[in-house]
Amino acid sequence: MNLENMKEQKKAADLQYEIRMSEYDNINHYDDEQVKQSVVHSREDIVLLVSYATSIIRILKDIRIILLVTSILFGIYFWLNL
Repeated sequence: MNLENMKEQKKAADLQYEIRMSEYDNINHYDDEQVKQSVVHSREDIVLLVSYATSIIRILKDIRIILLVTSILFGIYFWLNL
């Protein structure tokens, strides 16, 4: 794991801790229906985020391939024009 990933994980962990502490400070009692609805919404949000991440990864892979092909074509062009 590189240093940049470790920094991002630390920032995420700090944010998670901050949110958890603010929730503990303002703890409320929720009824079962509110909790169930919150769980469903959280699951929906997670699925949406994973879908977005998958799409972004696919787009980045496509960009990488396009850049590779473009580099090869420029290399061939410059090699033929020497």
